Amino acid sequence: MQQSIIEGNWFQLRDGQKMYYLDWRNDSTLPAIVTLHGSLTTCRTWDFMAQELGEFRVICPDLRGFGESAAFLDTCSITNMVEDIKELIIGLELAPCYLVGYSMGSRVAGKFCITYPDLITGLVLVDTSDFAMNDERRGNPAELALRPDVFKSWEELVNYLKKHEGIRWEESWIHHHARTMTEVNDAGWFSHKVRTKVLVKMRETINPDFFPFAYKISCPTLIMRGADSTIFTREEADFLARAIERSQLVEVTGAGHFIMQEQFGAFMQHVRAFLSSVEANKMLR
Repeated sequence: MQQSIIEGNWFQLRDGQKMYYLDWRNDSTLPAIVTLHGSLTTCRTWDFMAQELGEFRVICPDLRGFGESAAFLDTCSITNMVEDIKELIIGLELAPCYLVGYSMGSRVAGKFCITYPDLITGLVLVDTSDFAMNDERRGNPAELALRPDVFKSWEELVNYLKKHEGIRWEESWIHHHARTMTEVNDAGWFSHKVRTKVLVKMRETINPDFFPFAYKISCPTLIMRGADSTIFTREEADFLARAIERSQLVEVTGAGHFIMQEQFGAFMQHVRAFLSSVEANKMLR
């Protein structure tokens, strides 16, 4: 396995906004992997995966409005995120590359592959979703707005994560999330990098614009579902598997929606098998 060198960079977008991304660089000739995080996380959620995939160049952006990628609130939409990723992939000369999306990020990834199929060599959808406006899984925006942005101590932050976001996470993930997904102010208080107002905005405006067009995805696709997930149902997973011609569906036992955090070993085993299969098939052509 090659050793990657991690670099933090900024990419200038068409509307003047700047996208932050981590570049796990090496001198590999393999296609790059671009990762898209979920709504409760940032680019740092992929740290462990990027370290494991040292033979690949892994690009992990903060989607607009999340993490370090500040943006005007009214521009934080799935459609704009798709265009951002297109600019990033073309600007960094990554095409064709792999696209890996988790939760909200998998919606962006799926829509991207429908819109720009020639830029992608393979797609991984991790516990995806396509919520309707009245779907209770979206979360009640009014209740979501009560999510605290600030914690007065490390213990308060960790306890909140254990109770509300990382109920089944391994301890190492809890502390990694607490350390990398927050920032500390002058008073020593911790605050989420994923601002609650952005999260509420995304939940209020998200629309089903991926699943109905999934049949247009033409690249090899790995669909991964947590066997205990209440976000991505088995019926939805089966639908995607039927709709996407070159797809395979796997369920990860012992995991809910947060597959990486709850069953990282199994997650990596499936991702590695998929990447190896796609690369091997390319060699046979």
